[in-house]
Amino acid sequence: MPWSRSLDVATRALLIGSAAGARASFGVGVPILLDNRRSERSNQVLIGAVAGMLGEMVWDQLPNCPSRLEWPGLASRIATGAGGALIVARSVRAPSAVPAMIGAIGALGGAIAGFRW
Repeated sequence: MPWSRSLDVATRALLIGSAAGARASFGVGVPILLDNRRSERSNQVLIGAVAGMLGEMVWDQLPNCPSRLEWPGLASRIATGAGGALIVARSVRAPSAVPAMIGAIGALGGAIAGFRW
């Protein structure tokens, strides 16, 4: 794989991980929304992803919502950051282990940055 393609995948993995740190559902929701290969089944997945993202946006505004740095919320952000990076890597047929780790690290960093902001 050319170096520039690896850098592109790593950058996208970090960005999707950072987005997952802000909203856990964005980790897998955004790659699903950006997927240009649509079928009837993927439309159902698309609807589920949008519903999950909207639901999380509402949940995060409620007064009883725990901090994004508490478990299991932080774990879900890290997992969806890794999962979203995995989706991105597989969409371009790139190896997926390193992008998944980068996505998880990006999610952790995004969660901490969002908390501090």
